[in-house]
Amino acid sequence: MKDIIKEISKWTSIIISVLMFAVSCSDDKEDGAPEEPVPVAPTITNFVPPHGVPGVTITITGTDLKEVSEVTIGGKEVTLVGEATDTEIKVMTTEEVTGGKIKVTTPYGTAETVSEFVVDEVFQAPSLITVPQDNVSYLDIITLEGENLDIVEKVFFGNVEAKIIREDEATRAVESASGTELKVEVPYYDTTDVVNIFLEYTNEDNESVKMDTQKSFTVTPRAPKLDAVSSIDADFFDQISLTGTDLHLVEKVIFGTADAVIDKENSNSTVLKVTVPYYEEEEPVTITLVYRYRAEDNVAEGRRSESADKFAAKKVQPENVECPAKIMLGDEFDITGTNLDKIEKVLFNETEITAMLSDDKTKLTCSLPGTVTKASTGNKISIKFWQGNGVKEIRNDFAVKVLANYIRKNVKLYASKDSKNYYSVTTDENYTSENYTEVQNSLLLLTLNASGSATHATNNMNQIAGFYSNTATPRTGIPLYFRGLGRGTDIEGNEQGVIDFIKNGDVEDIPITMEKMKELGYDDSNVKNAKGAREATVIRYKLNDNDYNAGISGNGYFEATEEGRISAVIIRKSNKGDEDCSVLGIGFVELVKVDRGDTTQNPLGDATTASWTVNLYFPKDILKNINQVIR
Repeated sequence: MKDIIKEISKWTSIIISVLMFAVSCSDDKEDGAPEEPVPVAPTITNFVPPHGVPGVTITITGTDLKEVSEVTIGGKEVTLVGEATDTEIKVMTTEEVTGGKIKVTTPYGTAETVSEFVVDEVFQAPSLITVPQDNVSYLDIITLEGENLDIVEKVFFGNVEAKIIREDEATRAVESASGTELKVEVPYYDTTDVVNIFLEYTNEDNESVKMDTQKSFTVTPRAPKLDAVSSIDADFFDQISLTGTDLHLVEKVIFGTADAVIDKENSNSTVLKVTVPYYEEEEPVTITLVYRYRAEDNVAEGRRSESADKFAAKKVQPENVECPAKIMLGDEFDITGTNLDKIEKVLFNETEITAMLSDDKTKLTCSLPGTVTKASTGNKISIKFWQGNGVKEIRNDFAVKVLANYIRKNVKLYASKDSKNYYSVTTDENYTSENYTEVQNSLLLLTLNASGSATHATNNMNQIAGFYSNTATPRTGIPLYFRGLGRGTDIEGNEQGVIDFIKNGDVEDIPITMEKMKELGYDDSNVKNAKGAREATVIRYKLNDNDYNAGISGNGYFEATEEGRISAVIIRKSNKGDEDCSVLGIGFVELVKVDRGDTTQNPLGDATTASWTVNLYFPKDILKNINQVIR
C-alpha cells in the first residue's frame, strides 16, 4: 500500500512541475519576449538580364534568398557576387555556362526559374598564326593556319586579292571544313618585297572589316619549264598535254602567233592540258609559255619560255570537194569529197543549209532552206571548217531551177499482187487496189501488170496499160496509148530530137507541148505505116525475149521497151476507132531498170514478182483537158 501511495505522490509532483513551467512561460510572453521565426524554402520571382555573354552579372530577386548555398544555370554552378539579402542575390556566368534554368539552393529548400537564361554568342574575330612561305611562288596553293578562319570572306596579299580554295562558294565550306585552316592561291602582286596579309570578314554589327594580320609574306618566284609535248603532230583543236615543271604558273600558251585554250581544271604543276589553236603559219611553229616572273614584267605579255621542238599541226581539211552545177527547187543535192567530217557549215550564198554526212564521210546530202522559193543562177556554195577559219568556195555558178514539167525520177512500179501500186505522176503518190478506183477518172495512173509467169515458155512479160473501160456506161479510167520514140515513124531523124530534149535536160526548163514535140521531130500522126499501127495499147517488156524488147521480132517494134528506151504516153478522148480519138495530152516514160523478181524457177525472172524502175516526164497541165474524155 505504501508503495502505491509513493508512486502516486511521485507523478503528482511531476505534473505540478510541468504546470508551474507552463505558467512561467505564459508569464514571459506576456512580458513581451520575441518569438523565434520558422525557416522556409526560397522563391524566385524574376532575374535580369534574361540573356547575356559569358561573364555577365545576373540579378535574381525573390524571397528567403539570404542563406543561399548554391546557384546553378543549366546545371553549371556560378559564383555569387556581393552580399546576399532575403530578396536579392547576384551571380556571374562563366565560360562553362551554355544556358538553361536558374536554380537557387538554401538549407531549407530550392527554387527554379520557369524560363531559361540564354547565353549570347560571342563574336570572335579571325586571326593568323602560321603563314607558309618557304619557296612559295605565284599561284602556289598554301594553307594559312589560325583561328576563326571559317568567317573569312577575302584574303589579300598587300592590296591584291587572293583566290580562296573552297569546295562550295555558296556556303563558304572550306576544304577540310576547319576554322583553323584556309587554303589560298598566292596571287600576282606588283612587288617582290615583304607584304602583309589582310583578312576581310563581316563583324557582329554586320560591317565589313579588312584586318591587317601583322603577318608578313615573301614570294619566291619560279619560272615554268616545258619538257615535252604529248603529240607534236596533232591537229587543230585537238587537246594535247604539255609536261614540265611549275606549269601552273603559265598564264598563256602560244602556238606560233595563236593563243591556245588552257584546260585549267585538268592541269597541274607538271601537266598542262591545252587545245591546239588554228594558226596561219605554214611551217612548224614554236610553243611559247607566257608567265609573270618579277614586278617589272608586263602584265599582258609577261615572260616567255619557248619549246625546244617545233609543233606541226596535221591540217587535215576537206579535199576534192564537188557539187552539181544546178538542182531543181525542192531537190536535195550531194557534196562529195574526202575528209568531209571536218566540214562544220555548208553555205548557200551566206545562209547555212542542212547537210547530212554519210557513214563513209565522203558525201554530204544537202537541202536548201525553205526561204529559197524561186529559180536563180550565179549562187555560191561554200564550206567552212577549222572553226570557221577555213573557207572553201565549191561553186559560184550554182543554179536553182524550177521544173517546167513533172519529172519523177526512179519511180518503182510493182507487179506483185501483195505490193502492186497505182502511181500518179501529178500527186507523186501511190494508190492501192482498194482505193485507186476513187481517183481513176481524175488522175493519170500507171501500174505494172504481169502476163504469164516463169514457167511459161514465151509469155513471161510485164506491161503498163491504160484502165479505160469503154464497154460500160459511164466509162471509167483514162484512154492511154503508147509508142517507143524512134519507132513506127517515117520522120527523118527517128524523133532523136525529142529523145535528146529529155536526155539532155531541156525537159527541166521547157514545158512539154505537142507543138514543141512536133518541132523537135515527134510524129503525131496515127496513120499506119508498112509495119502496122503507130501506137500500141501497152508498153511491154518480155523477160525471155530480148529481140522482142529491141523491136526486132513480133509486135515489139511498136509496143516493146527496153532499159534506157523512152516511150510516149498519149492521152486521147477515146480508144474506139470509130469515135473521136483526139489527143488531150502527152508525156513520156523512160525505163531505167528491170528487176526480174524471183529467179528460182527461171534465171530470166518471173513476171509475177518483177518490178520496173522508171523516170516520168509529163507537163504540169497534163490533166487540163481530162474532162473531155468520153464517158
